[in-house]
Amino acid sequence: MAAVHCRYFQFGYSATVGARPSMKSSHAMKPSHVLPMSVRERFDSAVAGLPVDRLPVTAWLHFGSEHLPPSDTAAVHRQFAEHYQPDLLKIHADYRLLVSHQHDLRSADDIAAIGLSAGDSPCFVAQKQCISALLASDKGKSLMMETVFSPFQNLLRNVGADQLTALLSHPQATHDTLVRITEATCDHLRWLRANGIDICFFATHGAIAAERYSGPAQQWHAFIVEQWIQPFDRQVLAEADGMTRILHAHGQGLVMDTLRNYAFEVLHVSTELPGNPTLAALRQWTDRCVMGGINEADFTGLSLAGLDERIAHAVSTAGQQGFILAPGCSLPSHTPGRLLHRLLKSQNHSTAHERLVTGI
Repeated sequence: MAAVHCRYFQFGYSATVGARPSMKSSHAMKPSHVLPMSVRERFDSAVAGLPVDRLPVTAWLHFGSEHLPPSDTAAVHRQFAEHYQPDLLKIHADYRLLVSHQHDLRSADDIAAIGLSAGDSPCFVAQKQCISALLASDKGKSLMMETVFSPFQNLLRNVGADQLTALLSHPQATHDTLVRITEATCDHLRWLRANGIDICFFATHGAIAAERYSGPAQQWHAFIVEQWIQPFDRQVLAEADGMTRILHAHGQGLVMDTLRNYAFEVLHVSTELPGNPTLAALRQWTDRCVMGGINEADFTGLSLAGLDERIAHAVSTAGQQGFILAPGCSLPSHTPGRLLHRLLKSQNHSTAHERLVTGI
């Protein structure tokens, strides 16, 4: 990640900050004054564990845009950004990997065909067109992060989880296809950097415990994680070096130590779901910036007061530094707009802002 440029009163940090303070001591490291920041400055400071004028906040939901041309998908993203104004706009990866629309996997050749066509798949070609249109219409107003899937998850989510048996029946063809999907993913990352997108939201299922699965997924869990998930995940994250890598450990029943050899700048977990580390535990597990704190599973049923309580709890637990307030995963598409507004505007009158106004 590039050097962070921050603006402070009375705090003793130089303008260009390279060292990373410990997040575990962030409660004690509050500046007397922090000047108002741009969205970029706020995000970079949070990632580096430095004081912010207010906590960055983001949220997202899927637009169901696979059927739309890229220009229309870009327009939906742009409208969401203009209406809700998240600090960080997540570009959804709703375009898909090319797989047969006629039948499921029947042979090694069927698996190999997916790899051979990976680079020409909508998840890369149409996605680039969407991002190009979004960048052209946004004109630098939004800070964007691109969603990048673990190569194995990109494969499995498109062929169907029940096709795991077919993949296991042809391990060499599956491995070769994962190599090609990984190559296409790394090419996509290089394109992103060349076009000014420097935040990668990398989603992996690699930390989910074996007991959360059944059948072949449980029986072959160690093999799948060690041979088909981790090596390719690490290759993608290595390619993303120099970007801000937000590692999204997806799912419930997470074994966090599975991710010890993963490179990231921000760790994003559904901390409010049963079987996952709490926000406080996540703070102890890593000294990097953490993101989350809001339960996405029951978000749509909250009252405004109920949401306020959860926001206050998350902020008091995580502290004012090295934290990005967000749901632990995508919000349901039917999320009420008033709840999105409440969450995304919740930090606009933070203590830091009040100090700036009142001089206290």
